[in-house]
Amino acid sequence: MELLLPLRRPPTVVQIGLNVHGRLREERYRMPGLWGIHLYHYAGSVDLGRHRQPFQPGQVTVTPPDTELVWRFPAHAPHHYALVAFPDGSDRDRVGVPVLSDLGGATEAQREAGRMEGAMAVFASDPQRACAWAWDLLWRLVPAQRSSSSGGGRITAAGVPGASGGTVPPAMQIVLTMIDLEMERPLSLLGLARRAGVGPNQLLRLFNAHCGRSVMAYVRRRRAERARHLLRDTGLPMADIAHAVGAPDLQAFNKLIRRAWGVSPRALREGPTLSAG
Repeated sequence: MELLLPLRRPPTVVQIGLNVHGRLREERYRMPGLWGIHLYHYAGSVDLGRHRQPFQPGQVTVTPPDTELVWRFPAHAPHHYALVAFPDGSDRDRVGVPVLSDLGGATEAQREAGRMEGAMAVFASDPQRACAWAWDLLWRLVPAQRSSSSGGGRITAAGVPGASGGTVPPAMQIVLTMIDLEMERPLSLLGLARRAGVGPNQLLRLFNAHCGRSVMAYVRRRRAERARHLLRDTGLPMADIAHAVGAPDLQAFNKLIRRAWGVSPRALREGPTLSAG
């Protein structure tokens, strides 16, 4: 199964991260106007309307916007993901991209996960580099014979995080992963620094250099982004979403959402899409 994507112009990355599912064995989503990119670290399946697509660790799916999506998970289901939008009026010259792609083995999948974590690290301070990563990956998923016959070869975006000249320090990669994997747990600067094997001041310098914000400000932003995603794209109850992003109670959850998005959780769930402030 293939999807036709308007790849002649770069997409905009709206969200990017590492998510862990499994508390519920089945979850339903609908992404208004947003294409999904998922790199899996578990075996499961996703339904795209009436089409069921099984996948294995190390594989990537691309999902279309405005489509009922149903994922089925094992008990522990981590995956990297990005939600992207394409510019208006970009319907011409669409290119076929498979729903399911194999990156070529565990080593290449690990490299791609590193590229995604690099894109996560710079997303707040330099979102265009995250867009470059997404554009580059989507072109790499195009079957070789098609990309070589549609305009002189594949396009490779420059400056992709995780490539030479754009690497993220190992300690910071560890912390980025821990934040997204353990978002529902209490997180502190000292605890994250200890687990990454660096001092808290060094970790602060790394985050300020690569993300343009402190470690705990980054944690709050990731929690707010995850909460927005769950509020807008799932039917999960408020209490479950609050737990998933580490809010101890609904009052704290309300404060998190209002601080990030300027509205209540209910208004965010029911209202128009907001951009991060």
